[in-house]
Amino acid sequence: MVLSAAQGGGEELGSSLMDRFLNALHYPVARAYTHYYAGFEDEIARLLRMIVRECKPDWLVVDLGCGRASFVTPWRQFCRRLIGIDSSPGIRDGAWVGFKVRGDLYQLPLPGNSVDMVIMRYVLEHLEHPLEALRETARVLRPGGKLVLLTPNRRHYVCLVARMTPHRFHRWFSARYGRFDDDVSPTRYRANTPHRLRELASGAGFRITELELYEAPPGYLDLFWPAYMLGVAYERLVNRFEALAGLRVSILATLQKTS
Repeated sequence: MVLSAAQGGGEELGSSLMDRFLNALHYPVARAYTHYYAGFEDEIARLLRMIVRECKPDWLVVDLGCGRASFVTPWRQFCRRLIGIDSSPGIRDGAWVGFKVRGDLYQLPLPGNSVDMVIMRYVLEHLEHPLEALRETARVLRPGGKLVLLTPNRRHYVCLVARMTPHRFHRWFSARYGRFDDDVSPTRYRANTPHRLRELASGAGFRITELELYEAPPGYLDLFWPAYMLGVAYERLVNRFEALAGLRVSILATLQKTS
């Protein structure tokens, strides 16, 4: 019993030391974020600004693959109704959408030409057949309707690492940031360059009216401050020079149904 207690105490001490070590590494990250990114608009804020700018108060909007998504701005401030569609059971916990539907993105439970705007936030990179999903999205949009999306650029270092690591690593990594298993789908990146997105959009009956590439703060590196500072340097470099835009992490785009 004495030996068991001593072993238990040793494990607790080791865990405590590890926690203190990780906290010591994270503390400079918090200071760096405050210094470099006070007032900085991240990619989610830019997406929301794009949605609000494009949307009209009487529009019906659908958020595809919404999961447990939440935003600061309530949907009632910019549209008539927001419907969330997701195959994951986690949709029932989503506070962002007004009406929740379990459904397949390849066979949407909506009539044709019935929706004014569709949102895809971090969905396109997970699709095995993005062209079919875009065509289904075009089917439910009215003529002239908008698709607003945010997706990673496969040429970014985060995507390169993601493509080289197994899905179980993605689940473990996401769990450290409070994400749930059913929110973490395999990534395929089959539509994730500006050139490829333009090809697929054209094939699905869309034209791209706005597209920007944007580098956000290096949140994926915030567990280790030296790596985080390298990420800060990378962000400053690629955001400053347009010639390096193709290496930025986020693709934000607005697509319009052509007919």
